[in-house]
Amino acid sequence: MVLKRITDYLLFWTFIHLPNTDAKKVIKAVEGATVHLPCHLPPVESQQVTVEWTINTHSLSLKPLNSTNDSCVHLLCSLDSDLANFTWSRGGQMLPHVSTFNADNSELQLCKPDWSEGDTITCHVNYSGTQTQKSIKFSRSENANRGYQDFPAVFVTLMSIFISFI
Repeated sequence: MVLKRITDYLLFWTFIHLPNTDAKKVIKAVEGATVHLPCHLPPVESQQVTVEWTINTHSLSLKPLNSTNDSCVHLLCSLDSDLANFTWSRGGQMLPHVSTFNADNSELQLCKPDWSEGDTITCHVNYSGTQTQKSIKFSRSENANRGYQDFPAVFVTLMSIFISFI
């Protein structure tokens, strides 16, 4: 009973003083970087206050799909978030066409000569003020006669992620 009253008391004061904190400030950082998050709370008499930070990130996925044509690549870029804006690039040059586009994913199909061995294809995603990208680099397959496995070996590399803290 006492613990519930203390929790209710702290929750009340959090809502009263939340507008006076930097809680709505967006802090962007490169993945792996050290980030200092300001948290200014007014003193509360004889009460211990615990602050817990959470990060609002979404998982970006980029994977190859089956292609019936050996000279084509078919990629799916998806984000577990609604209302994302997807764009694609090859070797740093934006690609003008996309096979399909939905609120949470985008597919790209390229057939030769629009792609070649060694190309890096990047899916760029903008959502809620956050920019994220993921890339796939195509290299020669080690075994040239394996049906679908003849699809170029795919190495997924995370180029950079910009994270927004809200």
